[in-house]
Amino acid sequence: MMKTFSLETVRKGMSLQTRIEASSAFHHRTFGTPDTLVDDPSFGVISYTESQPRNVQLGIQFRF
Repeated sequence: MMKTFSLETVRKGMSLQTRIEASSAFHHRTFGTPDTLVDDPSFGVISYTESQPRNVQLGIQFRF
């Protein structure tokens, strides 16, 4: 998402741009495979998830 603010009242051609970028913003998890060893006490248990962490980046650009 990006928004540009005009600062023409301060100086001609001046502006300020703000940005936000996000990946995996909703953070949906993908579950790993369950334990398939029948003799194991944790048989059928899913012990981990395969997912990327949230990544948010903020940026400001000043143009003059």
